[in-house]
Amino acid sequence: MPYRPHLRVEALFAEQGETVEAALWSAINALQERAATFRRLGTVSARTDRDAYPERAQQIEHHAAALLDLLRGLIADGQVG
Repeated sequence: MPYRPHLRVEALFAEQGETVEAALWSAINALQERAATFRRLGTVSARTDRDAYPERAQQIEHHAAALLDLLRGLIADGQVG
């Protein structure tokens, strides 16, 4: 079988794409879980700053949505997955 370095490079890029995709999914999930925690704190906390928790949750959800949009774009472009 002839040596084909371009196949090795393509395999490397595919593996890196899968790693990037997994990392982005992990980050999205972590942000969503963090936002959910802030939402719960906003409903059960007796602290005087509990009103800030829903706002923090909304900001975190915004970041998670931005990452999700990025990931979907990368998938659509064939850059990951």
